[in-house]
Amino acid sequence: MEFLGTTAGTDRDVYWEDIEKNVSSCDLFLNDVSLPSLGLGFELGCSVKHYKKNTVSFIHEKILLTRLLLGAAEENEHYTILQYQNKKDLIEMISTILNEKIENLNKE
Repeated sequence: MEFLGTTAGTDRDVYWEDIEKNVSSCDLFLNDVSLPSLGLGFELGCSVKHYKKNTVSFIHEKILLTRLLLGAAEENEHYTILQYQNKKDLIEMISTILNEKIENLNKE
């Protein structure tokens, strides 16, 4: 697995890049919660509760998901959790979501 986040700078720089720049300005926050990650959990909380961003979490069907995220999806209409079976399935789901987002942008 390859790390794709900010590698240079201070801890504050990493926070600023991830949260204040990326999460706060995104139109759609897609993420995979199949592996535990404190950083992703913090980004999810900011995305869903603080910035109220359209957020979709994907999880492999064989992974048990915390009830906290299930409750968050029930409580927040802009947060969705989808299960996938394999990488092909995941890519198709992401493609569908992105195509719908593009169609909606073209209607505006």
